[in-house]
Amino acid sequence: MSVGIIRNPIFQEHQTGSHPECPQRLAAIDQKLESNGLLHELIPIDFEPALKEDILRVHSNEVFETVMKKAEEGGGWIDSDTIVSPHSGRVALHSAGAGLAAAKAVLHGELDRAMCLVRPPGHHATPTRSMGFCLFGNVAIAAEYLLTQEDVSR
Repeated sequence: MSVGIIRNPIFQEHQTGSHPECPQRLAAIDQKLESNGLLHELIPIDFEPALKEDILRVHSNEVFETVMKKAEEGGGWIDSDTIVSPHSGRVALHSAGAGLAAAKAVLHGELDRAMCLVRPPGHHATPTRSMGFCLFGNVAIAAEYLLTQEDVSR
């Protein structure tokens, strides 16, 4: 079975201070994969940042612009759980792009499975709101891409 992985130092650039969703969580996963001898078994997947049009398949323009503007302004809180740093907009596009690349690689038979070690996460973001540590819904963005741009029905 072939398993791909996306990991990249860019995901450390989403700085969240003492927030629980922090860069150290990816470092801990990397260290565990390395110490268990699993990292060399995983196939690196190349990826590009998602485009605005990819994000807008799932999220409102307001969600997109809020994240990007907050990052451009130096960062701050979107809500009580969700922080944006100066690099978060760019990093969030890479995080969503990682999901897209992994989904495409599996769909096209290049890999059997894929995992993405990315930040910020996306599982709490809704079409109209970034929330719960999450800026963009990475998995939803990948799924919507497959449904609308590839020959996938479910």
